[in-house]
Amino acid sequence: MTYFEQIGGDLKLLAIIDDFVERVCADTMIGFFFSRVDRARLKRLEYEHAAHFLGADIAYTGRALNDAHRRHPILGGHFARRRQILKQTLERHGVPPVILEAWLAHQDALKAEVTPDDVTQCNDVRVHAREQKPDVREPVRTQERDERQPAPEQERDERPPTSGTDEEPR
Repeated sequence: MTYFEQIGGDLKLLAIIDDFVERVCADTMIGFFFSRVDRARLKRLEYEHAAHFLGADIAYTGRALNDAHRRHPILGGHFARRRQILKQTLERHGVPPVILEAWLAHQDALKAEVTPDDVTQCNDVRVHAREQKPDVREPVRTQERDERQPAPEQERDERPPTSGTDEEPR
């Protein structure tokens, strides 16, 4: 029995793909990539691609993945986000763990065709550099109290009495 048959065939895969594409398009991190996409076409192509992988006798009629994705600035973090949405969608639809893992491994194997970026987290080199070297403008916090700062019990306003006038000193 194929994975396609094990998940429930045509109707089940259509429901999974419909949910997946809607979630991807609505996602705040990657949805902008799909703002001008014909969703019906995207769903058809995602269905064909998944069905073929799952063992159905269905051909994928879309362009080669590297051609389809070349013009988009897809980073590894974007790829990872799409993968996470796919995983959540498959779990939501009760896809058996062995099929879920195989499906995700298949997606991972296609990563180089979708993005040249091998980083899988949404981070920036500059952010990583800041994490490695503390910003000199930020004071380093220590356990010891700075002698110039008042002790917590002295933080109340304890100005010396004035000469009896309400005027502020100039």
